[in-house]
Amino acid sequence: MWWNSGGYTMSLRIEDLDAETLDKLGVGDLLPAPKPKSAKPKFTVEDERRNAINVLAVISKLSQSQRRKVLKRAMELNNV
Repeated sequence: MWWNSGGYTMSLRIEDLDAETLDKLGVGDLLPAPKPKSAKPKFTVEDERRNAINVLAVISKLSQSQRRKVLKRAMELNNV
């Protein structure tokens, strides 16, 4: 509240009003649109690491050269 010669007056910031009130006043389109929130990556590095461990667990009984061949074949099938 502010004091002037006629008594107290209230001040109101337009940023304090919600969208519905702004629309009722006819000034809803004058304010800039809110910035969109940055989306979280759907497939994070942690997800990638976890899935890689799961894949290697399936072929863990193979020798290293056998795993290399299996993974090479899997990459070829994935690229089709």
